[in-house]
Amino acid sequence: MTTQFNVDLLEKYIAPSISKFYTVEIPDLRQVHDQHLYWLSNHFLNSSLSGAYVSPMRQYAINAIYRIQSAFKDYHEARDLTYNYLKVTLPDNPAINMWLFVKDPSKNDENIDRIASIEQVRSKQNTFDFPLIVLTRATDSDELSKIETDLQVEFLKLSAKSKQYFSKHNDHFIQNSEPELVIDSIRQVVESVKANVV
Repeated sequence: MTTQFNVDLLEKYIAPSISKFYTVEIPDLRQVHDQHLYWLSNHFLNSSLSGAYVSPMRQYAINAIYRIQSAFKDYHEARDLTYNYLKVTLPDNPAINMWLFVKDPSKNDENIDRIASIEQVRSKQNTFDFPLIVLTRATDSDELSKIETDLQVEFLKLSAKSKQYFSKHNDHFIQNSEPELVIDSIRQVVESVKANVV
């Protein structure tokens, strides 16, 4: 599982300007030094070299090679972690784009200020008596998807006759990916309204 990073939290609490960190060149030295895993054993467990150093110089040399081998390993672990971070925080990552769509109305298809819309729903004290069905797309288990789902629950507070249905698909356009769910929801609302009018 790839770790998802919240760039805003990193920016505020851990690393200022991290949101501008999208690219880096860190050479992979493993290709050049293909024997890096065996430096210590090749130099000091090899019988032809074992007698080349007399104690304490032998121990100093072993310590030096051990430290170099450990630093080499740490360097590549840090390199791999850096590239992993960049892979999940690049601007074309869907999770990052989704958060940008929430924060900036010009970046989402509907040009809706979602933060303002959410605040309007939260501030509304009235609970209405009309039928309301909230359709929510299937989401991943990442943090942003959970936030999106939790925010949609807020809409249920608008009506005492509210329901929430989840699509089987992770698609914003539920009417395209699961039209039967949309049709059934509309039918339920219409039937509920007709039953109350009579």
